[in-house]
Amino acid sequence: MSDSTSNSAYRIQHLSGVENYSTWKIKMLDILTDMGLEDYALGTNSKPNDVTAAAAWTKKDRQALSAIRLRVGDEPLIYISDAASASAAWTILSEMYQPKGAIGIVSVRRKLFHTQCQEGEDINEHIRTMTRYRKELAALSSQLSEDEFSITLLTSLPDSWDSFIQGVDTASLSDSTTLISRVLEQARQKVAKPSSDDIALAANRFKSKGSKPSSTATCHGCGRPGHFISDCHDTAAGKTYTEQQKKENYRRTMQNRSRPNNKSNRAHIAQEELPTETDYAFMSQDSRNSSLPADTWLIDSACTKHIVRNKTFFSTYSETPGHSVKGFGQTPAMGQGIATIATHLGKNAYNIALRNTLHVPDAPFNLISVGCMTRAGFTVKFAAESLSIFAPGPSPREVIRGRRVGNLYVIKVTKSSPRFSSSIQSSPPDPTIPDTLAFPSTPTSRTWKEWHRVFGHINTKSYSTTSYIHPPGS
Repeated sequence: MSDSTSNSAYRIQHLSGVENYSTWKIKMLDILTDMGLEDYALGTNSKPNDVTAAAAWTKKDRQALSAIRLRVGDEPLIYISDAASASAAWTILSEMYQPKGAIGIVSVRRKLFHTQCQEGEDINEHIRTMTRYRKELAALSSQLSEDEFSITLLTSLPDSWDSFIQGVDTASLSDSTTLISRVLEQARQKVAKPSSDDIALAANRFKSKGSKPSSTATCHGCGRPGHFISDCHDTAAGKTYTEQQKKENYRRTMQNRSRPNNKSNRAHIAQEELPTETDYAFMSQDSRNSSLPADTWLIDSACTKHIVRNKTFFSTYSETPGHSVKGFGQTPAMGQGIATIATHLGKNAYNIALRNTLHVPDAPFNLISVGCMTRAGFTVKFAAESLSIFAPGPSPREVIRGRRVGNLYVIKVTKSSPRFSSSIQSSPPDPTIPDTLAFPSTPTSRTWKEWHRVFGHINTKSYSTTSYIHPPGS
């Protein structure tokens, strides 16, 4: 193979400036080493005095200079276009683009510590970037310890990796190579899992049929009794638990089962029409496309009840020991009550109270049940990129508006006004009230007689309901 053919066989990204000099330098030295020309670029092979040897040296030096220039972008090329030797060109590029001193170290450390892998981004590429910054620090004589690099790497992972991070033993932080191997393996498993191209929420309401595992069977994935790992929704969603967490899951589940009157309490909370039904909110999640934080509010077309993660949204609350929501693991529902929220549409805002809402801290998102809304007379309209929910009445009023993110519909929700929350707390409970009804926004409070006239003389029980909507100041 001729020298020119050997030279053109190597293809790397051209040097563009400071941003890629460190990686370009490593690759360029490897190319020169493979060509047997690295000494000419580094200046360790001086030109001999013998005429014949000097001619051969000049030819080799010219080949090294040519190899460097062919892999430099147009802007850096200006600075070495007149270089007389490969060593001169190499020195010029190093002086211009190699970070030096304290400012160089600070600059690289900033890039390293500020690098974050966003949800859905390529984990492999992210780790390569982090490793490259570490190598740049090493070139500046600023070594990053194994523990420090491991912690920095774990910190840079998306929020959806929290379960994985919880399972990392602190003793393994001293070996970043092994940690990187585990992260890459976890990323491959996430990609390989059969799931839709985006987050899909599907909920159903039915009684489980067929054979069930013994109540004494324990899942090796989550540690909870009552199912096998092949049926574990947590495992299917990519969640991992440490042995200590598995023991805690087992203890909590058994504790809930052993509480007095547990069976009757659970049946009372879970049932509405069918006495043996359980609340469901199945969830299949593809981590590659998940970019939503856990506190996001979604309009869910199938969950059997509204689900809220944060207890502070509840105006009334009662604990529900032993009750759980199936669909994203046997997730415990800690309580049930009226959740009060506020929505905002331009200059208008509405207080909304959602009755019979479940408090599920481990739910992946906050879920507003479409079934509960439509059953109470709300109209839910889906469009290509948005949705609108209209309260019932003679003149339907839009009270909730959402936007499409992937194939999900997200709404912006805040806490309701303290005055509205207090009014809900003081209202006597009424089990005959349906789940949802809306009051049009009005700047002043109205009596029940006035609301009776507004809604066309309907029965008062129809508007004394579980979902009230008022202006936040009312």
